[in-house]
Amino acid sequence: MGQTIGKRFLDIKVVSERFQYISMGQALGRFFMGFIDYMFLLGIIIAATNKRKQRIGDILAKTIVVQTKGVSS
Repeated sequence: MGQTIGKRFLDIKVVSERFQYISMGQALGRFFMGFIDYMFLLGIIIAATNKRKQRIGDILAKTIVVQTKGVSS
């Protein structure tokens, strides 16, 4: 799957919780929940208090955002 310009610039990628490519349904779920996340700022509050730093769209779509480059071990 592709990445947005912003994700490519920041070297991040969205994957499933099992570290596989996300499905079209998961991508659409993240997209539509993004409106609620940002409109009411709930996504920021949830991500700040969530152990995995997931916003609402990621929790419902069962996805995570991971760093793709520059990760030191």
